[in-house]
Amino acid sequence: IRYRSAKAVADEIEDAVNKYKTNIVVFTDDEFTLGKRFVYDFLREIRERGLDISFSCGSRVDTIDRGMMAKLKEHGCTALYFGVESGSQDTLNRVGKNITLEQANRVFQWAKEINIDHVGSFIIGFPWETIDDMKNTVRFAMKLNPTYAQFTVATPYPGTPLYYQAVNEGLIEDWNWEHYTTLRAVMRGYRFTREQAQRMLRWAYVKFYSRPKFLVRELMHGRLGTIITAVRNSLVPWFNEKLLGRFSE
Repeated sequence: IRYRSAKAVADEIEDAVNKYKTNIVVFTDDEFTLGKRFVYDFLREIRERGLDISFSCGSRVDTIDRGMMAKLKEHGCTALYFGVESGSQDTLNRVGKNITLEQANRVFQWAKEINIDHVGSFIIGFPWETIDDMKNTVRFAMKLNPTYAQFTVATPYPGTPLYYQAVNEGLIEDWNWEHYTTLRAVMRGYRFTREQAQRMLRWAYVKFYSRPKFLVRELMHGRLGTIITAVRNSLVPWFNEKLLGRFSE
């Protein structure tokens, strides 16, 4: 893996701050916290330069510790994005995620203790899953109770192991590449139809975002309008388009 130096990244941010008069930065790197030395060097750079920025970034539950999370918040990090993917350890093992449900529980608890916004991303509709498996993933998301949750449907992109599996087993029913957005089911499973997977995706959003505790929290933060707008505009696509942007406001 080839990394950019912390100095180079800080240089670019400083230039953007001065040129565009902004103080909001969104890192689209899925594994911003993979290199501990980079993270601490970067935080030192922005501190020494006096950069007053707010930023969000992606992380993994196995590459961050409580101390790093606290330092990130101290230096302007407002939100962390975690790809948890599933509430089934078997599924996590099958897709090679190399994390455990216990790690996810621990990290999300840290986020609450430190009081930093955090997003959990979850995937439903892997071929071997049942409807109950998908529901269990949604229940696990509710148990973790992140600030926001993102749900997508397993999508067999060409070149991936899932694609070759789906092709070999005749699971793909929709070959229109414009539909390969992760929000539209394009394959069936062994024990569920494509239509059932699509319905489960919408059910996941409704189940997570209609919880009284979530609605009360949003109301207390003056963000209930977010949910109302989401429902009016069809919950699933709206949330996936706006989710991360919410943290840059």
